[in-house]
Amino acid sequence: MGDLLSLLKTQNRYLQKCLGLSQEFLSDLLKGEFSGIAEFEKKRGLLVRALKEADKKISAAIGNRTLDEVEGSGLGDKLRAELKSKRKTIEETLDIDTKIFAQIEASKDKLMQDALGSKKEKEAIGKFKSSWVPKRGEGIDQTL
Repeated sequence: MGDLLSLLKTQNRYLQKCLGLSQEFLSDLLKGEFSGIAEFEKKRGLLVRALKEADKKISAAIGNRTLDEVEGSGLGDKLRAELKSKRKTIEETLDIDTKIFAQIEASKDKLMQDALGSKKEKEAIGKFKSSWVPKRGEGIDQTL
């Protein structure tokens, strides 16, 4: 049973690293720094793989043990505390991730607006030039 507790503690450390990574990345995004997105994705991917591996080990450690066996081991309270910590960390990480996605979407929308605004400005200038240039008399200058 001690192996299960140890595995849960390891998994919680990975989750805490994930949370810290997300908090750092959100902080950068709020400062307008988007250059770290590739590094964030890389580190996050490594942590997710480690979490999946920890899940497999936890499943193997649980095996066919019953709730009575877990309770009888004397580690029930410690296991519940680790599971509660896990749940809390996951919820915090999801909250931060939601904020990260919102920040990325807001920045994407702003870029799209800027791009559309720039395109509309070019079109307006193009229309303005095309309608008044021939009327200014350049055609006459060319024939002279």
